[in-house]
Amino acid sequence: MEGRVKAAVDGMDMAEFHGMLNQVMAEHLGAIQVLGYLLGALAGLILVFI
Repeated sequence: MEGRVKAAVDGMDMAEFHGMLNQVMAEHLGAIQVLGYLLGALAGLILVFI
């Protein structure tokens, strides 16, 4: 399995590989950022009312 993944990545154009990684990271990091905003707002509201 590891050999097939390595061969597939080695066979890709480097710009294509970076574009694919950036797309995946943007999706996941965006979700993490929104979740962080929501948790921060919730914590702030709790601290204001306690």
